[in-house]
Amino acid sequence: MKQNPFADLREMTVVEFSKQKPFAALRGLIVAKFGTHEAFAEAMEMSKAALSAKLNGKSDWRSAEVGRACTLLGIPLDNAHEYNFF
Repeated sequence: MKQNPFADLREMTVVEFSKQKPFAALRGLIVAKFGTHEAFAEAMEMSKAALSAKLNGKSDWRSAEVGRACTLLGIPLDNAHEYNFF
């Protein structure tokens, strides 16, 4: 019988999961709140390519972008580090 590859993830906190898969928790929250990365990019007033670069660690998040993303996603600014913005 094949073991569920996500079984261990249920026991992880957001911080632990984020350390293992950078931006994975953020990606999941984006999809949960906006349905697609494209819809979130539009709400952020940035291109889909710019968002993709940020989520893949190829471009840094600016302070204003972090603030806007946290507001749109309902993340308290004090918890932004849990989603690997910094």
